[in-house]
Amino acid sequence: FPRAVLLIYLPHLLQVLLLTFFPTFADFQAFWITSPVSGWWQDLLRPLRLLAAILVTLVDSFYRHREGVMAVLNLFFILSANVVMSKRQQHVPDPTMRHQVGWVVWGTRLAVAFYALAYIVPRLVAMPVSKPMQQVLTLFSLVVGLSAITWAMIRYQFLSARFVFRPGLVFALAAGLTGGVYIWIYSSARKYLVVLYDVNLPIFEMMFLVSALFFFQPVSAVIDRMVDRVLHRRPLDYYETMQNLSRDVFTHLETPNLRHKILAALADGLDAEPLHLFMCDPEQNLCCELLDDTVKPIVFRRDGELVQALAKAASPVRAELIRFQLSDRTELELLVEMRAVLLAPLMHRQKLLGMGAIGPKRNRKAFTSQDKMLIEVFCAQLSAAIENAHLYKLLDGQRRLETELALARDIHRMLLPAEAPCGHTFKVSMLNLPSHEVGGDYLDFFRLNDRQLGLVIGDVSGKGIPGSILMSNVQASFRSVAYRHTYPHQVVNEVNRQLTHTTAAGNYATLIYAVWDEELLQLSYCSAGHNYPIWRQQGEGVQRLQRSGPPVGIETEVTWQSDTVQMHGGDVLVFYTDGVTESINKAGEDFGEQRLLELIARFPRAEAGELLNHIYDQLNLFLDGVSPADDMTMIVLQVL
Repeated sequence: FPRAVLLIYLPHLLQVLLLTFFPTFADFQAFWITSPVSGWWQDLLRPLRLLAAILVTLVDSFYRHREGVMAVLNLFFILSANVVMSKRQQHVPDPTMRHQVGWVVWGTRLAVAFYALAYIVPRLVAMPVSKPMQQVLTLFSLVVGLSAITWAMIRYQFLSARFVFRPGLVFALAAGLTGGVYIWIYSSARKYLVVLYDVNLPIFEMMFLVSALFFFQPVSAVIDRMVDRVLHRRPLDYYETMQNLSRDVFTHLETPNLRHKILAALADGLDAEPLHLFMCDPEQNLCCELLDDTVKPIVFRRDGELVQALAKAASPVRAELIRFQLSDRTELELLVEMRAVLLAPLMHRQKLLGMGAIGPKRNRKAFTSQDKMLIEVFCAQLSAAIENAHLYKLLDGQRRLETELALARDIHRMLLPAEAPCGHTFKVSMLNLPSHEVGGDYLDFFRLNDRQLGLVIGDVSGKGIPGSILMSNVQASFRSVAYRHTYPHQVVNEVNRQLTHTTAAGNYATLIYAVWDEELLQLSYCSAGHNYPIWRQQGEGVQRLQRSGPPVGIETEVTWQSDTVQMHGGDVLVFYTDGVTESINKAGEDFGEQRLLELIARFPRAEAGELLNHIYDQLNLFLDGVSPADDMTMIVLQVL
């Protein structure tokens, strides 16, 4: 009730006006007697004589007890404001906001309680309070009230402490420090000059003032850094959140426990509220689960506009964009009621499994690219986990083993990129042939910026479900770390450090991570125990890039180094896993690295796709119907 503030000041304004014109009741009485009211108006106002007498009596009583009257009015307004705030607090829908308002309400109650003890209560009960005690109680009132509001802001991040609380604090501390030092030095120097030299020139005041202004900025900078360290909490570790998500996804196969774990981790990582998880029922309707107590059940029909629009989205989409596509008033009202900012589809094999509805951040900031990347990883892993949990219940005996292998192949296929990237100076072709028993080959691409492309190829230890789990960990590691570092060896070092902490002993991976600069035509790479890439230079034959280090995931205290090669138009780089060179035919012979080198050299002008097809055809001829014992994965990078 913003206009109610005017009612608080109205009695005080009337008191000021009355005392300004009539400082005492005698002045008012003299005006009343000598005013026109005592003349011919008396006959006209005779019926109102009683009312006038009552008015004079009330004014007399006001002059006698005005401090007590104003104290009672102030106390009335204080109690009314507390009652209104308490009732309004109970109707705040957002629980975080409700707790925040609670801090402010209790801080205000304590503040006005100290104020009432200092000024209002002594007026009402005629209990004198000394001036120092009034000052102490007033100080407590200000400190408690401001501390409660500040704590509510910082604790619940409703407003950024850096931009709301910090500038004033820094300025106050800097001004107080420099001002105090200035006054102390100036007073001492001025007294020294007057006593010894009997001079009192204004120029000295100007010199000291300029020096104080000169030192103000450096002092402010020092205090600013100190306040920054105190107010700024540790930045959110997105990689750690992703690792926790990955671990929870593949260790909680029971669907209710899994959803509870994942939503709790996502809510903590995004600092957003509310979060709703929708799952498809047997009729493929989206039904909301894990609802807030204040929210009624929400269902979106299978044939509704929202489900149809969401099924076409491959990544998290802003809720307002979905609202533009809806004409159903019921679905629009439900979407508004959810207070969702982002809608994240849970997809598996182009089939909609569910949806995550993510509300605004508690600090009211916009979602960043890192937040959206976290949501994408969450959706991909939760979709796989939900499908895993559904399929896992169907497994028993031999059927269970076969289903596990199929599930692992599905996870493996889902985590691989759908298509190879391309640019104006390069072309990429890729091949992934899973074996009958699922291995752990891994390849991925990252568009780091407008000119750089990251690519990774690897082979993890283990087969079946364990290999797929380890592969998903490697993928989550690269997708969170690759964007934070410049050089490939920095990425590999951090991936190794994280894998050794999050995986069991004996789990490791060989891999190569490379960054292609399509403007400089340079490839920087770091190899961790993987097969040497083969470089076909235009007109200069083929060679291997032999700089390498140990596999990742074995030891923490291991470091890798990057190497850079300058490529030219027509050059080709072939990355491959050991499933290619260790393929065994009916005679027990393996394909071998030398045969691969000779095959690449045999086609000096073949483009990326053509060269990949030649290698694939020769592998089929060599195997002659024998099923491969391991996955075969290749990436061919061609410079245009």
